[in-house]
Amino acid sequence: MKEFYSWLQKNTGINIVVFLISACSSVVTIVLGWNQFYQDYLSKSINIPIWVFIISPFIYLLLRPIYKQLYSPSKSLKKVEGKQFGVQQINIDGMSFERCKFDHSLLIFEGVNNFEIMSCAFTPAPKIAFNSHAQLTLRALSDLYKDPVFRPQVEATLINIKTGDHPIITPSTPLT
Repeated sequence: MKEFYSWLQKNTGINIVVFLISACSSVVTIVLGWNQFYQDYLSKSINIPIWVFIISPFIYLLLRPIYKQLYSPSKSLKKVEGKQFGVQQINIDGMSFERCKFDHSLLIFEGVNNFEIMSCAFTPAPKIAFNSHAQLTLRALSDLYKDPVFRPQVEATLINIKTGDHPIITPSTPLT
């Protein structure tokens, strides 16, 4: 049986003929069964009460915040204002720092959630370390950069980081 399968895989002409036969049979099935399909499904009318159309915008407005909360890419950030940090490690995932002072602090980003840093002072220049998901991402970018095929993509990603243009790929985003 393995020999037969390998023979079929090597003979593309046979595969094309089988594909054409199945495509033709599908078309014939649709054409011959069209009247029955139309009578069974397409000719039927559906009665929907008018009140469903009237309340549907209100249902949408009620469910939209719940949907955003459940499926939001970033969780809400915990706000920290005017606090002073010394020589310590600070996990910045999920945090919003505003008007804070960092004195020899090490900021740790794990890549689990967003963060914000606004109007903060750093003595000396800020230091940041990447752990967990963020570290894996940097390691993957480093490994990809070593391959000449992926090098332009990594360089384009760095340019996007500099310009602030971050394309977000979601499962529903078509790949082009």
